[in-house]
Amino acid sequence: MNKKATCSYLQVANNTLDKWIAAGLPVIHIDGVIRFDKQSINDWMASKSSSDNRFQFAQLV
Repeated sequence: MNKKATCSYLQVANNTLDKWIAAGLPVIHIDGVIRFDKQSINDWMASKSSSDNRFQFAQLV
């Protein structure tokens, strides 16, 4: 997925997506273009939403 599709999928603004990328959201770089894999996003989100990380994840938004 491209950034626009990923923002739509996650229901977040582009600025939020940029913050999440800086915080470690997995990206795929292909010839200078950024793409995203749904399963990698889902796995990353699940790891950030565990009860141990809930406060840290809230700070990313």
